[in-house]
Amino acid sequence: MEYLGDGSKVVREKIVELLGDYEECHEEVIKSLTSKKQAVREGAVNILLKDKNEKVMAALSNVLEVEKSEKIKELLRGILKVQGELQGNEDLNILHHCKNSLKGNKGATLKWLEFDTLPKVRFKESDKLAEDEIIKYMLVCYASCSEIALSSEGKRTSEFLNNKDLAEFALEVLQRWLNSGAEAKKRWILTFTSVHGDYRVISILKKNIEDWPQNSRGAIASEAVKALALNGSNEALMIVDNISRKFKFKQVKSAAAVALDFAAKEIGIDMEELSDRIVPDLGFDISGERVFDYGDRKFIVRLTPELTLEVYDESGKKIKNLPTPSKKDDEEKASTASLEFKALKKQLKTVANIQTIRLEMALSTNRKWSKEAFVKLFVQNPIMHQFAIGLVWGMYKEDKLTDTFRYMEDGTFNTKDEDEYEIEEGSIIGLVHPIELKEEDISLWKEQLENYEIKQPFDQINRAIFIITEEERDLKRVERFSGIMLNGLSLLGKLTGLGWYKGSIQDAGCYYTFYKEDKTLSMGVELNFSGVSVGYENEDVTIYGVTFYKAGTVERGSYVYDTVKENNIIVPSKVDKRFFSEILYAVNKSTLSKVGMNENWRKDE
Repeated sequence: MEYLGDGSKVVREKIVELLGDYEECHEEVIKSLTSKKQAVREGAVNILLKDKNEKVMAALSNVLEVEKSEKIKELLRGILKVQGELQGNEDLNILHHCKNSLKGNKGATLKWLEFDTLPKVRFKESDKLAEDEIIKYMLVCYASCSEIALSSEGKRTSEFLNNKDLAEFALEVLQRWLNSGAEAKKRWILTFTSVHGDYRVISILKKNIEDWPQNSRGAIASEAVKALALNGSNEALMIVDNISRKFKFKQVKSAAAVALDFAAKEIGIDMEELSDRIVPDLGFDISGERVFDYGDRKFIVRLTPELTLEVYDESGKKIKNLPTPSKKDDEEKASTASLEFKALKKQLKTVANIQTIRLEMALSTNRKWSKEAFVKLFVQNPIMHQFAIGLVWGMYKEDKLTDTFRYMEDGTFNTKDEDEYEIEEGSIIGLVHPIELKEEDISLWKEQLENYEIKQPFDQINRAIFIITEEERDLKRVERFSGIMLNGLSLLGKLTGLGWYKGSIQDAGCYYTFYKEDKTLSMGVELNFSGVSVGYENEDVTIYGVTFYKAGTVERGSYVYDTVKENNIIVPSKVDKRFFSEILYAVNKSTLSKVGMNENWRKDE
């Protein structure tokens, strides 16, 4: 207990970890809630986080009434699930409250921001500038949070302020933090700017999340992903969703999955449903049109099946681009419309890339939708409407394909023979995999797509398929690609981009496997190769073989030497056909840049 006040943060955190589950000492810990030292009080609160004992909860409630530290108060509110002083108190004088809360030089933590030079923020629905104390208090609320988490008091304070001004303010705060080296101790900036920033902050965070891990800053990138999820917008959640599915660095990818899972649970749906729900419409109506208002002039922007933008004037004449505002236009409206159009082009590109990846993964993993979910996502959403037109869909009963159809631009459904098709109530719909189709059906679909000049968003009907050969049926390892030599960096990039992970890091920082697991099928796959060291992948490697196994039966981690046990191996004849084809499709795609063959690979192995 004495070490709760230790000068080392590492020691204090270890004490919290040790005593958190040791309930016998919690009565003694309660005494530390009144310590004069803030570090001791904070440690005591953290120890009691999970303890729902009535005596503990009563003690925490008493502490909340007298606690001065905003950081500890935020922790206590979270445990007790109570509102802050600003919440539900409409008569409270916001300026008086903020001034009072900043007593004791609490704003000193903001000195590095050079607060006086930051953009000013007005009150909501008023041209009156908000006093500095109000803005400072909001920042201090977030700075008091020890983890990436929403500050209830900070959020409530923001409700008094102009959102547009706050977005400008958040953008500048983020830039200053980044320019000063993005210090991890000030990671609260990530939460504040994500919650109160607009699409510009989202774009900057996305870029840094991609860059940081390459510069050995995976931890801060993981924190940024959590913060991005707190933004709550469809665009932000969609980026997090994409990171959780396809990201090179497992640490960041896992953080994204945790953040998404938390968001899904808060809403009460599963992660795939959340992924569908967060696809934005980017302001387009159901017909795929959006109006940009210049005042006296209006322009209609339409989505094409290729997910590009076409601009038309009010007479219906197609023009090359949204014109530059002129003197005749309403200056504010035209300027806003012009900026929104520029942002739209970037947003559309991001959405198109993310949804292409997500839908190809849905094809690979055999994702299904009910008729109701399909109509809501692919018919009513103007962005996904364009994807639906370019793909071939299937009706499934008990996971067996019973019929195929395509969604047409006019809102009807078409068969391979170009007859009108009707989807029955209760139907289960999925993306057709060519391994499920007869050659003649593939030919008919190819012909229809060509006749309608439809370019598929990714290879579906033309997708290469891989069928288990008689020789492979009962083998413990598939060796079609064995002996292929290629650059290790290329293999790493291609496989991780397709959702695979590096295997255990062993002696000298080397790893010798890549793996992927499907929880739905309870099946995993491991690719063995000659191995490379982390950070030194830019050398030639040799592929050895592909082994299927029961998911969750191999332990992996740093200096873990577990392997696929023989009794957990799944022979190809027992592997789902689509899964087998997609795994070999990924390996084939990843080895196309081969530099030669190692005929002695068995000896080398």
